[in-house]
Amino acid sequence: MPHAPINPYESMQASLRVASELYGLDDALFKVFMAPTRSMIVSLPVLMDSGQWEVFTGYRVQHNLTRGPAKGGIRYDMNVTLDEVKAMAAWMTWKTAVVDVPFGGGKGGIVCDPNRLSMGEKERLTRRYIAEIMDIIGPDRDVPAQDMGTDAQTMAWVLDTYNMHVRRTENAVVTGKPLSLGGSLGRNEATGRGVLITAREAALLMGAPRSYKLSRSYNESYNAMGDAVVVPVVKHLVDHLFVPLTHAANAQDSSKFAARIRLIA
Repeated sequence: MPHAPINPYESMQASLRVASELYGLDDALFKVFMAPTRSMIVSLPVLMDSGQWEVFTGYRVQHNLTRGPAKGGIRYDMNVTLDEVKAMAAWMTWKTAVVDVPFGGGKGGIVCDPNRLSMGEKERLTRRYIAEIMDIIGPDRDVPAQDMGTDAQTMAWVLDTYNMHVRRTENAVVTGKPLSLGGSLGRNEATGRGVLITAREAALLMGAPRSYKLSRSYNESYNAMGDAVVVPVVKHLVDHLFVPLTHAANAQDSSKFAARIRLIA
């Protein structure tokens, strides 16, 4: 019998409940963190290249603004839901707090298949989305970024649309911009690099020798492609490191291995 799909928002709440109990979080704070500060749903009419109009659904969620403006990406995907965006906004709250940057958590998304949109359609969709959420974003309110299905070009449209509406240049309204518009070096590779470092540290925790390295081909691919190589890198780690270590642990000391797994889960 197939399992019911996991609801990301309920998963976030369950994890928060466990963490709150372990940390001894004040009950009032726990209740505040369980729900987002603001959730916005917008309808986005877009003229398609065919001459027909399509109406897309977009979301922007701000989970918590206590530490500063909300921070979080905008994703374009057919499976985007409000609950998914609410969960990711909350996870952004935790992430910015853990690395101690002065931001809260936010996230956005549009239900669409970016691979089936022309460049013009994608631009019109992006500009309409930003026009609809203008009232809640800005350098001191909510700073979007790229995510799945979006890229530096998308962020350039975000920046330009925002600047047109406020009638001044506000480069700080979005991150992940092209370098020519004030973007940051290393941004395209940042997510992939994070996965690589995390996987390496997890491997060491699980008993891999400190001399363990990814093959040269994976390192070269990562340097050239960044995020695009994350999946094959993780598959490489699972096939060639985690699975053998799991087998070894089961044969020698399964309880100790299980404790290690719990530490990195």
